[in-house]
Amino acid sequence: MRNKGNTITYLRLPPRTAIDKTRNITDIAVPYAVTLRGKLLQTGFTSLARPGFALGDAYTAVLLLAASDITLLRVEVPPLPAHRLHLVLPALVEDRLIGDATDCVLAAGKERAGKRTVAVVQRDWLLAWTRQLRESGVNRIRALPAQLYLPLQADHLAAALMVNGDATELVIRYAADEGIGLPMTDADEVTLLDQVLQLLSTMAGERVADLLLPPDCVDEYQAAQASGRHSVKLGVLHEMNWASLIDAASDAEPDLMSGVVEPESAGIEWQRWRWPVRLALLLGVVNTVAL
Repeated sequence: MRNKGNTITYLRLPPRTAIDKTRNITDIAVPYAVTLRGKLLQTGFTSLARPGFALGDAYTAVLLLAASDITLLRVEVPPLPAHRLHLVLPALVEDRLIGDATDCVLAAGKERAGKRTVAVVQRDWLLAWTRQLRESGVNRIRALPAQLYLPLQADHLAAALMVNGDATELVIRYAADEGIGLPMTDADEVTLLDQVLQLLSTMAGERVADLLLPPDCVDEYQAAQASGRHSVKLGVLHEMNWASLIDAASDAEPDLMSGVVEPESAGIEWQRWRWPVRLALLLGVVNTVAL
């Protein structure tokens, strides 16, 4: 029997722009992985509505949000406690957002060099998933930007070609707290490989770019690297796997759930308190009888 206190289920979400708005998110198949005390137990694809997928068995669910759905901003933030910082974040970033800050969830990371990274995501998209998770019995939820859980080596640029159904995006992490997601589309004259390497060349400059790839793409990119046709300095070409993503996500931040303020986000885990409550009631009965 699994120890629920150590079980974590990771769900890698597709870009919102790739999803038909008429579809129910419970029907969307997403890549998932289950770990127990850091050990990878199970991987595959699932939908939240799939019979037998016991998401409620997970003590923690981690949503890995598509990088193209996240805006990362580096801003100077006054030294405020967390509850007050949440109140002033919209005012600090609203002039740098295309839409209304009140329609977004904002979360700030740790301070580095006098600034914090503020992650921004559309509120309705994030809450649609978290509400469904809570209905499935999950109380502890984290939500992380894809660009900030890529493994990053010093002085390198980290990138990943992420494919989810019909959606493909190039995720780039060019600093500890900075990164973007670029949706990739079919082009008549330029192959996907050429598009990826041209973008990496532009973003990396003289830096080395490490690239995570779907398993069936590794040989093709290795051949392109050997041909010398592209100016980008490719470093390590790895097959994308859950182990490396989970390891990098273990200390990734900011967690966008810290910016969710609604009653359901603070769900109480009654199962953990059932015996203390029973004991308190029993003591109350004993004291009453004694009196």
